[in-house]
Amino acid sequence: MANRGSEITGSRLKSLRVEAGLNQKEFCEKFSDFSVRDTELKPMTVSNWETGKVLPITSDIIKLSDYYNVSSDYILGLSDKRSDDDNTSPIQDRKIKIPFNKLKDYDGKPVFVSGPTGSISPQWGILLYKQKVLVCPHDNMRLALDGRFTYSTTVPEELVTNRDSATYYLGLEDIKNMDDIYIESISLDPYLRGQITGWYHHTPEKTCLVNDRGLALSYEGLDVYYRALGIRKAALGATKAAKRSSNKAKKK
Repeated sequence: MANRGSEITGSRLKSLRVEAGLNQKEFCEKFSDFSVRDTELKPMTVSNWETGKVLPITSDIIKLSDYYNVSSDYILGLSDKRSDDDNTSPIQDRKIKIPFNKLKDYDGKPVFVSGPTGSISPQWGILLYKQKVLVCPHDNMRLALDGRFTYSTTVPEELVTNRDSATYYLGLEDIKNMDDIYIESISLDPYLRGQITGWYHHTPEKTCLVNDRGLALSYEGLDVYYRALGIRKAALGATKAAKRSSNKAKKK
């Protein structure tokens, strides 16, 4: 099974190859000539790299970074900057606000809500689109969806500097006391964000976080590669259970 590091490297190598307009066979031919290899690179090797089954050896990582004109750190997932000259900000690159008519796409997922000053406390909630509500465990309430409010996939930049907003992202000690943690990738790569973002739990030995697909995240990556959101999965389960009980009562 691929680990997180090899999956990141694999997805970046695939993205770079696709951007270059090459299939795996074409890449093998061009890269073999570029790197002056004794034997031509095989498509199977490239496939193993891109699926995260195998990490390229160090010398190949260096040659790959030269070939694609990106840093080795970018290929290895140690940096979101393609090169030292890349000054793109993660906040600037990510689509933060969710249009009101697109909220249905976030059903069952954590969404950050804020509103006009004094109207509501900015906080995370779990969106239940069919019920047209946001379940907010922080204030123990259900907010009806309202076009006057702002819905986001992360804490808006203007609120990050607010001291109170620190309560919406969790520290290592916080997540170690939780069974289920919702993780938000802070990578610039949209594919990686889609792969990494979601619910995680601890391994039995509490050595790392892992999701239902077996993707593992080291604790050391907290606030470096990902953030933990201040929201509990139990809130969603409790809400669904309450709804089932209510429906049963109505049928009786």
